[in-house]
Amino acid sequence: MLGTLAAYYREPRVAQQADLRLVERVSSIAALAIEHASMLEAIKESEARFDAFMRHSPAVTFIKNDAGHYVYVNPQFETLASLSRQEAERKTVFDFLPAEIATRLFESDKTVFASGQMLASEESLPDPDGTVRDWLTIKFPLEVGQRPLLGGIAVDITERKRLERANQDQADRLRLAMDIARLATWDWNILTNQVIWSENCEEVKGLPRGSFDGTFEAYQRLVHPEDLPMLLADIEGALTGRKPYHTEHRIGSPAGDVEWVEGNGVVYRDELGRPIRMVGTVRNITEQKRMEQALRLSEERYARATAVGRVGVWELDVQAGSFYGDPNLKSMYGYQPDELSADPFVWFNLVHPDDQSIAMAYWERIVKRETDDYVYEARMIKKDGTVIWTDIRGHAVRTADGQLTHIIGATLDITARKQSEMSLLRTQFAMDQAVDAVYWIDPQARILYTNEAASAMLGYTKEEFLQMTVHDLNPDFPAEVWPGWWEEVREKKVVSLETNHLTKDGRLVPIDIRVVFLAYGGQEFHCAFVRDITARKHLDQVLHESQERFELAAIASNDGIWDWNILTGEQYWSDRHLELFGLKPGDLAPTYDTWISMLHPDDAELVRQATRRHLESCEPYDIETRVKMKDGSYRWFRDRGQAVWNELGRPVRMVGSISDVTERRQAEEAIWRANSELEQRVAERTKELAAANRALEREIVERKRVEDRLQRTQYAVDHAADQIFVIDSKGYFVDVNESACRRLGYSKEELLTMSVMDIDPDFPPEAWLALWAELTKDQQLRIETRHRSKSGEIYPVEVVANYLCHNGQELDYAIVRDVSERRQAEAAIRESELRYKLLTEATFDGVALHDDGVLLEVNPGLERMFGYQPGELIGRSIFNLVVPEQRAQAIANMRQGVEGPYEIMGLRKDGSTIVGEVVVRPYWYRGKQVRLVAGRDIMLRKQMEAQQARYLEELERQVAERTSEIEKLQAQRAQTEKLAAVGQMAAAVAHEINNPIAGIRNAFTLVKQAVDPTHPHFEFVAMIDREITRVASIVQNMYQLYRKEPSKAEPVNLSLLIRDLESLFTKRLSQLGLTLVVTQMPLRSRLLVPQSDLLQVLMNLVQNALDSSRLGGTIWLNVRQDEDMVRISVSDEGSGIPPDVLPHIFDPFFTTKTEKGQKGMGLGLSVSQSLVMAMGGRMEVQT
Repeated sequence: MLGTLAAYYREPRVAQQADLRLVERVSSIAALAIEHASMLEAIKESEARFDAFMRHSPAVTFIKNDAGHYVYVNPQFETLASLSRQEAERKTVFDFLPAEIATRLFESDKTVFASGQMLASEESLPDPDGTVRDWLTIKFPLEVGQRPLLGGIAVDITERKRLERANQDQADRLRLAMDIARLATWDWNILTNQVIWSENCEEVKGLPRGSFDGTFEAYQRLVHPEDLPMLLADIEGALTGRKPYHTEHRIGSPAGDVEWVEGNGVVYRDELGRPIRMVGTVRNITEQKRMEQALRLSEERYARATAVGRVGVWELDVQAGSFYGDPNLKSMYGYQPDELSADPFVWFNLVHPDDQSIAMAYWERIVKRETDDYVYEARMIKKDGTVIWTDIRGHAVRTADGQLTHIIGATLDITARKQSEMSLLRTQFAMDQAVDAVYWIDPQARILYTNEAASAMLGYTKEEFLQMTVHDLNPDFPAEVWPGWWEEVREKKVVSLETNHLTKDGRLVPIDIRVVFLAYGGQEFHCAFVRDITARKHLDQVLHESQERFELAAIASNDGIWDWNILTGEQYWSDRHLELFGLKPGDLAPTYDTWISMLHPDDAELVRQATRRHLESCEPYDIETRVKMKDGSYRWFRDRGQAVWNELGRPVRMVGSISDVTERRQAEEAIWRANSELEQRVAERTKELAAANRALEREIVERKRVEDRLQRTQYAVDHAADQIFVIDSKGYFVDVNESACRRLGYSKEELLTMSVMDIDPDFPPEAWLALWAELTKDQQLRIETRHRSKSGEIYPVEVVANYLCHNGQELDYAIVRDVSERRQAEAAIRESELRYKLLTEATFDGVALHDDGVLLEVNPGLERMFGYQPGELIGRSIFNLVVPEQRAQAIANMRQGVEGPYEIMGLRKDGSTIVGEVVVRPYWYRGKQVRLVAGRDIMLRKQMEAQQARYLEELERQVAERTSEIEKLQAQRAQTEKLAAVGQMAAAVAHEINNPIAGIRNAFTLVKQAVDPTHPHFEFVAMIDREITRVASIVQNMYQLYRKEPSKAEPVNLSLLIRDLESLFTKRLSQLGLTLVVTQMPLRSRLLVPQSDLLQVLMNLVQNALDSSRLGGTIWLNVRQDEDMVRISVSDEGSGIPPDVLPHIFDPFFTTKTEKGQKGMGLGLSVSQSLVMAMGGRMEVQT
């Protein structure tokens, strides 16, 4: 439109005042119309940008009215509240949160409305699902329309809060660690010579509290005279930068004590490199110095251990492409020192194929500079094809510019450790699958762990056990007795008892429980091993009843009872047995040799032979012999016995009875003498009568003997505990005793009508015929079979069948014993022995019994731990398993009865050492008190503790770095958001002004041509032209403030860029009489930034220096590299920046160039700062 008006007059003419007013009016109208259209378009764009920002913003944003109702919420708010925008806009904070929290938030809203100021606060608020998160909420008033509104932005800072709490915990632990480690800190202001010490400095130095005033001079007086020159030299070296500050020296106390301390420090310098401050620590190392000798010995042991081949050292020369492995490493892989070339791939092929990818992954990380140190475990293939596990550690060596030259490292054979780990896993499996129930219990009687056997015994699941206490399982342990029980176990360490446990279905199960007290990691536990003894209780009851029957039978019998343990030689003689010999209990110790010594010399050998025949060929043992009585006389005794053989056929036990037959023998001899006399008297009468009399006498004697024997036998049979059957050749019962009737449930009359086939399901008639044939041949048989009672119960029995011929009738005299309980007991014993053996062999700990240091028993775990073969340690000294320097302490511990647990260094067979934790307890072994020692290898635990400390220190360092980075990013984000808001506004204004300016410039060009230079108002034409140019420059600067697309980074030759800068300002400097001095230090790395942006920043800074400098002054431009940053400074000799102006120099549109001849919009430093921040740097000012 303006161009059209300017072209209305086709011929040039002088502009009139009316024309100018017309142009001015039309321009104003056009500008208003353009501005209105642009504003509408800008509003639409602003709303679109606002909606896009809110939709993609990770923060929760909202707008409320003064009544507390939500007017607007973004999608993140909808997701958090599980409501749509329309639903949320009808609600208040009271609809989402508890009343107490909602009231607090509503009050903060009212504060913002009342003050008109922004309010930031941190709140912990619950989510709809109950999860509590931390939020940073910023609320601010909005002036939109007539009704006041409140805008809010909430950012989830839960993770940041967690990190802050973690940081605080780390700081607390650090303070605690300093107190424990006796570590003090100091801060020396070099300019004022003032030293600030931590509160514990006197304690660390071993000084009385209040005796040290903290000055540097007082500290020098405490230092030992011989160490003071070295200390001052160390300080001087640190201040001059020659070396870091590290020193060790002695300090003397007023009492004359000498303490060793270690000092470390860092020097801080000003911009000119002058030391201004020194901060460090001092640590008491007196104990460390005392342990140096022990440390040297340890290092020597380590060297010896390395020399035997368990640790190998290697070096990879990356540039030369060669690999060196020391003889120890080659020996580890089974090679001689002259074997294996320097080709790296030859060594790489020793890595197990499945682990080569691991080695390559760490190599790639080293090459990519992701790390300089690595540790991993891999399998290696030895020369003989066997596979070993190794721990490989490497460190990269680089040049100053970061180029990789070497990798050095060490390889440790950890095969034994890997095997131990597998053994530990097997032990854990054995514990989980143990037959006995295992419980772990805490001091509050809560159950922490159970195995499968516990669930099988009581019927509870593991989860149910973890919700229970001991009181729920054991009615004998109510809550009030538990504390006393806990103290008793703590004192005794191991307690065994019998009690009852309550099953899930309400039954009481008798148990045998062994409780062990354990203290580990600052916590105390009971480890209880529980065994169900229901079967054993039943066997005990049966045994008790059997013992009672035996004792009653022994008392009722006139015979003496004896029991001979052939394996141990021990014998038992009943009281009646001793009484028959005229002795009392305690008069002698019954043994087989004692028995032989009491026999008549003519009978001793006969008894020996009869005993031997019985034990070797099972010939019945029944002999009459003469025994010397206490008064020296001899009496006749009948001795009978029966041996018991094991599964190998070896005799292990023999039981029998003895009876006095002196009167019978005397009667027999008297009768014999009478008969002799009668024979002599009637010899003259008739030889036939004498013969008849002798036959009659023999018959009478034999009959009396048989009758006596039958009476005794019948009594023994009727009252025997075993079942006795007399069976004919067809298998039918001829006679049975009471035990047989009682066990089978039949009466004697019923059994005498039955046969073996009726009670033995395993003996059909054909089997009986075969058994009878074998019995008649061998005279005696021992078999195991089954019997069926009248109730149908089938039970195992042991049968001893004896062949007997009586009055022409062949009989089987069978003794039957019910072996059900014995079978169960034997099975339980075998299972218990197997379980004990498995647990003992699988345990990771070492266990040993020793008598005054001499090893009596060791378990496989101890042999594996120290590298000995089975049985190799028996008879050796246990102190040979302790390193020499600690043997005296170990012997002292034994003499003083120290039970531990305590730590001690162990010495393996191959000379290597381990760190062990030892517990000692007194123990009765084979009738004498010895010591039971249990030891555990805690080397791995010690290494893990050290590694955990290193990880903790590294974590603290990383947290500090991340916190610093977060603070920097938050500051950058705040500045960026501020510049973005101003920049968007500036860009919008510039965009709307730029087109009108172009039109005005074109129109004014025509007007300018029409005005005669001689016209008195031509000077105003030149003024208008300059102002249009100035406005266009302002628009361009405003565009520069807001650039959406970032400039592309590229390598910058800083020297060339500075030379260009000097060329640009050469003329200007000359005009003002100023001098530009450039100082540039060589850079260690290339600068990668947008070159045009950097040039713009430097031009702006130099221009500002020109504007601020006096005539003839000097401007300095300095370039140097500080660590990983390049520092560029521009300084001048101007009057400086006033204190009230300094905080605003980076604010957009803030300028101090208001004097005549100066111009500026206040965008230079603001734009420069945004460009520097975009480059990843920062801009600082000093005045």
